[in-house]
Amino acid sequence: MVHLFICDVLKSNVIPIEEIADYFYRVEFQQTGSPHIHGLFWVKEAPQYEKSSNEQIVNFVDKYITCYKPDSPSEMENLVNLQLHRYAKTCKKAGHKICRFNFPLPPMPRTMIFTPLENSCYDEDNQKNIKENAEKIKEVLDNMKCGEEITSEGFLNNLQLTKESYILAIRHTLKRETLCLKRAPSEIRINNYNSVLLKAWQANMDI
Repeated sequence: MVHLFICDVLKSNVIPIEEIADYFYRVEFQQTGSPHIHGLFWVKEAPQYEKSSNEQIVNFVDKYITCYKPDSPSEMENLVNLQLHRYAKTCKKAGHKICRFNFPLPPMPRTMIFTPLENSCYDEDNQKNIKENAEKIKEVLDNMKCGEEITSEGFLNNLQLTKESYILAIRHTLKRETLCLKRAPSEIRINNYNSVLLKAWQANMDI
């Protein structure tokens, strides 16, 4: 199935993620014996971090990757339900006290690349305020119901934060450069997917 997927979908004339220059994958078996694939695909002329502009990278990502939740019942809605993150023992593997995959993921008005916040740029009171805002965001996200319908503006109003304060708090939680995908509050537990690949593969993916 994997060979067919690579040859008949990924390397087909449909070019769902552009022309592939090379690829590598390995099969990993879970404790139950169930196999899954870890793969790396090199795409011709894809933008490169620190060589291309952030705008070029974001435009490339938005063209091929989404976490969009379909509005009405459809085949796509059923497939996107496969992308819902459901907590399991592996979430706290290797001593993690919270989900090591960082779900639920923070809503974003658009796809952006963030660098970790340098606390040295802020005085002690501001650092404390930013940390408290980050903790508030985490608490609100953890208590939100799956698929809860609320606008991005409503989400910020509930937090009583401005867009600028929200972004600072998110950056405070980061340990490395991170791309945050455009994400509505109803999509905080949906894993990234490519629409064409999800339709062809018919199973969960993380792209």
